[in-house]
Amino acid sequence: VLTALHEDFSLAPEFVASLTVAARDGTLRRRFRHDPAQGRVRGKTGTLRGVAALSGFVAAGPEQKLGFVLLSNGYARRRLGAVRSGHTAIVNTLYAFLAGRETPSAGDASAPRGTTHGDGARAASSDDDSDGDADTVADSEAPPTPDL
Repeated sequence: VLTALHEDFSLAPEFVASLTVAARDGTLRRRFRHDPAQGRVRGKTGTLRGVAALSGFVAAGPEQKLGFVLLSNGYARRRLGAVRSGHTAIVNTLYAFLAGRETPSAGDASAPRGTTHGDGARAASSDDDSDGDADTVADSEAPPTPDL
């Protein structure tokens, strides 16, 4: 469905415009901040009790993009942050694949934020909104959004 809408000339502009940009606006404004995929993801989120979803596109360039749909269910409400961090790590890995970069290994200081290191310690997550800070990343800090 994502690809079909994206490739339908009559629907694509409105469809892509409806997707929020990671670390910039909408429900993704606080996600992916300072992550490899910052500003390179357009997507939609959804949350119900015990269900979290993230779908959209990640791009490393005009001809380098992937559509993705992530859906997690059956988790305890207190685990929502961990689920979102897992979604973020997956999308950062997709971006690294597209960009031709090595994906960081567990325990690596450059591991995607929100992941667990080899020693079990949890890395800081770009999805943690504990500071309540609603600021968005300035355009000068975020990479330009590639054409999706």
